[in-house]
Amino acid sequence: MSNNQLSLAKRICDTLVLITDLDLVGDGRSRSAYNQINPIFRDFNPDSPPDYYTTPVENTIYTGNLAFIVIALGRYYLITKEYKYLKSASLIANFIHSNLAVDLPWGGYAGGFKWDGTKDVAIGFRSTEHNIDLYAAARLLFGITNNPLYETMMSVAKTFVSNMWNEEVKSYMVGTLSNNETNLPIDEWNLYNYATDAQTWKILSDIDNNLERNTLALEWVQNYTLVTEKAQDKDGISREYLGTLFGAGGTGIQLENTASAAMAFFKVAGTLYDQDPVKSQYFYDLSGNIAVTLTQVQKYAANGDGHGIVAALQIEGAKVWPGNEFAGGSWRYFPVLHTAASAWAGLALKYIYYGDIYANPYADYSQNSNIPLVERSSATSNNSEINHTNTIAIVISVVSLIASVALLGINIVLVRKLKAQPKTFVNPPFDFEDKITILTPADEVSLVDRELL
Repeated sequence: MSNNQLSLAKRICDTLVLITDLDLVGDGRSRSAYNQINPIFRDFNPDSPPDYYTTPVENTIYTGNLAFIVIALGRYYLITKEYKYLKSASLIANFIHSNLAVDLPWGGYAGGFKWDGTKDVAIGFRSTEHNIDLYAAARLLFGITNNPLYETMMSVAKTFVSNMWNEEVKSYMVGTLSNNETNLPIDEWNLYNYATDAQTWKILSDIDNNLERNTLALEWVQNYTLVTEKAQDKDGISREYLGTLFGAGGTGIQLENTASAAMAFFKVAGTLYDQDPVKSQYFYDLSGNIAVTLTQVQKYAANGDGHGIVAALQIEGAKVWPGNEFAGGSWRYFPVLHTAASAWAGLALKYIYYGDIYANPYADYSQNSNIPLVERSSATSNNSEINHTNTIAIVISVVSLIASVALLGINIVLVRKLKAQPKTFVNPPFDFEDKITILTPADEVSLVDRELL
């Protein structure tokens, strides 16, 4: 891990601490989006007024976003042992539990707060995705601090996600509704929308670690959101890709969900082998072929730059839900370079080809015995290199700044060149037009073939 990578991680985490500390309320909350001129993108000027860097442009507060700040700061604390990151992560987690825990049989945490022009007003829905994020965040803090509060938070989130299993549909529901008049939470499923990430992120988090349900949830993904799609590349050539829709009934491959689906198929394939080796192999094959799609999109996609990943493939965008307007029915992802899609692609390739379990942003990083402890002088030196035996992914997964997506991941390692070392994939479900259907150990995937800074 280079000093440049650590420097970038520090700048991101310092920004997360800053926006939390300088929020107008100051109790651990932070907003969905801020002025783009901030310490992440330019040198921080301590003489500038605080609101120059921390003026929100989207005041909504989402539980999932806050949970990923906790994950980012918790992981960075484990690397640096600088208390300010753990302090800020703890403040955020305490805010969530104090303000958003729902006292209903299904448990869980509400969606967050929205700004009514004068104050923050609670959002009544509960999101499966948000509670998955929060479970992982609380588990990380519990592993660091052994504070029983975080064990309680894990239990509250887990109770909710377990209650999202729909035995009839054989998938996890996207979340719950709120009362139309009071906006208060109610224990009633949202039956309008069905999401890929409610299945795949649940699997990656181990929040409801039930192999039968995991398998059925991936079969649901396979049947309802896994698709092939042709798209013209930057040279006008039509190519075929394998990926997932954002949700059932949506349109167009969405690459962020596609990457996390590759990871989920790979994870379940490993645990399923002894029970059902045939299905295990098929899941391995799917994960490998989806991973190839990620490398092909990186290389060929229109609007790509050979490094990042676009959010979607079609010019009309990837629509997340069917035609109804409920819960953002018109929300789309477009074929432009996208931080979350790029980050999840980097994580997926590292997870699949290196077997790096900590490339999974939901993995319990506090249990990683190979965490390289960084001396303060080493982390800021321009000349020294930090050596470590395991090329771990310090996954600084930060909040989404662009939409109501709960995750905007930034893989600080950014995987400069990956030597592909996958399981041997067989029986590919389809052929790419250029006949690149699998990766062999001799192949090389370049995710970021340049200096970071």
